[in-house]
Amino acid sequence: MHRITTAPVAPIPARTRWAVAAGAGAALAAAWWLGDTAPYPYAQRGLLDVPLPFLTADRIDAVLRPRPGERILEIGPGTGLQSLHVAPQLGPEGRLDVLDIQQEMLDHVMCRAERDVRQGTSAGQRSGRARCQRAGCRQRPEA
Repeated sequence: MHRITTAPVAPIPARTRWAVAAGAGAALAAAWWLGDTAPYPYAQRGLLDVPLPFLTADRIDAVLRPRPGERILEIGPGTGLQSLHVAPQLGPEGRLDVLDIQQEMLDHVMCRAERDVRQGTSAGQRSGRARCQRAGCRQRPEA
């Protein structure tokens, strides 16, 4: 009979175990997040204002390239963080339309725009041409 021997296995450091657990947790959270098609609850709106390193104002500008006089439609604006960044670039003849199925989110966007007007920020200079409308997926904004 042959005797099988194995080399002693070193214990896995706690730091490595935590890293593996965190990675698995992040993968599960991403799978849940990407698979969830429901609107983001208004009660958790604060999470929508957390800066995302891959969604910056410069990248939004590079993709949209907003120009004065254009009309832009955003569906599901969340709290308006990106929407109100784009609005001033449309100039006095342009218009930003935002649609959402949650009236609370639309109210939040308009409150943010009005606050920007009071504070004199660039987004607030154009809030008069930002229009919010509640709509489902089978409705379109009025011309």
